[in-house]
Amino acid sequence: TNLLKQLFSYFCADAVEEGEKPLRPVCIRGALKYAVYTELLQNYPCRFSFGLETTSSRPRYGEISGCRYHFTTEEEMLEGIRNNQYVEYYKKHNDMYGLTVDSVKEILDQERHCILDVSHDRSIRQLKSIYNIDPIIIFIDSPTPEQIMKFDDDLMCEASAHKTGEKEKIAFGDLITHTISDASSLDDIVEKIAEICKESKKVKK
Repeated sequence: TNLLKQLFSYFCADAVEEGEKPLRPVCIRGALKYAVYTELLQNYPCRFSFGLETTSSRPRYGEISGCRYHFTTEEEMLEGIRNNQYVEYYKKHNDMYGLTVDSVKEILDQERHCILDVSHDRSIRQLKSIYNIDPIIIFIDSPTPEQIMKFDDDLMCEASAHKTGEKEKIAFGDLITHTISDASSLDDIVEKIAEICKESKKVKK
């Protein structure tokens, strides 16, 4: 683990230097968030990463805990949920999945911003109130459905996506730390996010 951290410190642009603030998780809201996540990971693989989920599902042949998932039992997951150890969790095909606070910290310890793909604002509020982890919340403001399709033509229904984005703006309103509303392209959005995260480390004098 120490060797991995040293390697990231050497190669990563976001390695924290002396006198800088620690890295923070980042959460993107708005209709374009999934397209942005994909581009962010492709363009900056050593600066951003998702945390590994924990699951109660049985490993497939050859799967090792700690690679794609952390494997555990449903009983242990339920105990962790009761103890507020999970940022968020869900059930799929009778198996439980969830992101632990420890998984978030693990990515931050590697000096990368942990991407939080959460469904509810309460997940962010719990991180802030219980663990004193203050994520960067960036809302991508897309004024019209047409603009959404311009940036991401893989979306099936631009009107529905636009409505979803507006709902997120209301739900996460007081948590939003930055808004991007003047981007000219998807690449432009990604560059602005990278710059926001870089600036978040600096200590204001």
